[in-house]
Amino acid sequence: RLTDVTGVQTCALPISAASLTPGTASKVVRTLEEELICARRDGAIRLSSPRELLDRLRKDYRAPAGPRLSGRTPLEPERVWRSLAEAAGPGGLRSAATGTASAGRYGVLSSTEPLALYVSSLSAAAGLLQVTETRAFPNITLVEARKNLFYFDTRPRGDAVWASPIQTWLELAQAGPREQEGARALEQPILEGRAAEL
Repeated sequence: RLTDVTGVQTCALPISAASLTPGTASKVVRTLEEELICARRDGAIRLSSPRELLDRLRKDYRAPAGPRLSGRTPLEPERVWRSLAEAAGPGGLRSAATGTASAGRYGVLSSTEPLALYVSSLSAAAGLLQVTETRAFPNITLVEARKNLFYFDTRPRGDAVWASPIQTWLELAQAGPREQEGARALEQPILEGRAAEL
């Protein structure tokens, strides 16, 4: 968590522990200090320019570019999530909705069709969910992301695993005009440190 220089929390960036080593974190903080985006004060790292940090995240973010499959699954969304939850676990199939697919979860866009998911193994997910590739009216899109599904936290809700508000904001901010409008609706809660409440 980073707080602004007045001590009021303004931006919380829950980073996946698996994706950031202590050495990397130290280097990132040093760079942010040099660029006056954050400062050390009273033993804490405090964010002095939350908007600048979000702008940098947006500029530098690259969505997973692994293999993808668009197709049809005979399973209803609830059964998709249940199947994925049953296949998860240590060494199991990892999955989560993309940020764009999570926009409906935060009420900034209506739910999108098809359901779009990041998965750790495209072939395993396609087999599990009985996906048949088609360009005609697909109801599911799978994107393989082996290394890190997300740099930020995910939001489990029942069997479903949604992208965090920050991940959702990043993906919407880099998409079309409608999605960018949705990103703007998420921006203020993120800047105010209220993303955890969403």
